Amino acid sequence: MKNKKINLAMMAGMILMSMGCEAKGKASQSSISGKYNVETLTTKGQTVKVAGQKCFEDSYFEIKGNIAYISLNNVVNGNCITKAGTYDMQSKGNGRYILVGNGKESDEIIVKNGKVQYNQDTGISMIFVKSQGTVATAKNTQNKGQASKEVLSGGNVQATKVGRGIYAGVDHSGFDQVIYLRDDGTYTEELGKSDWKTRVDGTYIINGNKLITTDKKGVKDEYEYTSADKKTILAPGSFYMFKTQIPKNKIPDGVYNFYVGSVSGSAGIGVSGAGGSGYIKFEGNRFTESSSSFSSMSTSSATGGSSSSSKASGTYTINNGDLTLKYNNGVVKKHSFFYIPPTSSGKGAMVILDGDIYYND
Repeated sequence: MKNKKINLAMMAGMILMSMGCEAKGKASQSSISGKYNVETLTTKGQTVKVAGQKCFEDSYFEIKGNIAYISLNNVVNGNCITKAGTYDMQSKGNGRYILVGNGKESDEIIVKNGKVQYNQDTGISMIFVKSQGTVATAKNTQNKGQASKEVLSGGNVQATKVGRGIYAGVDHSGFDQVIYLRDDGTYTEELGKSDWKTRVDGTYIINGNKLITTDKKGVKDEYEYTSADKKTILAPGSFYMFKTQIPKNKIPDGVYNFYVGSVSGSAGIGVSGAGGSGYIKFEGNRFTESSSSFSSMSTSSATGGSSSSSKASGTYTINNGDLTLKYNNGVVKKHSFFYIPPTSSGKGAMVILDGDIYYND
């Protein structure tokens, strides 16, 4: 599965500057301050999920006024090692900042929609998600009207209005992006959460071929419908998102694959890599899933690594976007699930499992 735990040694090669830096700019202290927990890491166009992995999951990014504190964790020889540093934040406008340490400009961050994208000059990019004290519900959203029965009940996810529903795509950094546009004008971008049917991340309006979203902090994004039937959206960042389908009782038979991986570092600080691949196969009312992962690290003083693989099968049921996997050993797991059929040009079908995209190559 795409969200299987993968041992990542790549963080060992990340260098953070020492504390005690001079500020060269001011960040917005009210809207972006707070702690952000690590979610994913990307390099060379490949993305690995870090959230939920022991030791690595404790990495975080914290903003206090115009000061950024970064703490990155890595497993070395079985021990959890932390590297941390403090930066001043120099604003470049539109949510972009340069991190300044020891009087020198260093890496870049982009703060948007409750997330921090941390871009190192080594080509490594990490996403951190802002910690939430409470879970958003229909009763405390910015939507001034009465929440629809759909949001309050968490029931039907079918869209009855043109341009609504579940859209999915991959941005130019290799991140899977999804958005669920409800009929009542609310949306969520977190299909991997157990409360995805009721979770509200903001509101939206549709004006002609324009889709404008507003998150709970008032930040707006503009999308553009590029087809008359509103089944294709050009998202901010100029990548496409496609409207998904909800399979009725049965998922189209097929094998859907994923691969993630990266290598980072240098001869001086060590070279590390990690990755994973696998698939989920649907046939009749049965499924089979297989995955494998690896990690390795080499320095002047030590070399190590690990690998693992797994395979399991069972039966499944699908109902209104809810996929239930019943494994042969009795374990039951639930996911959100949607389907994008092959294109007219023959491009392979895709499935969206908990917001992650798998490809039928």
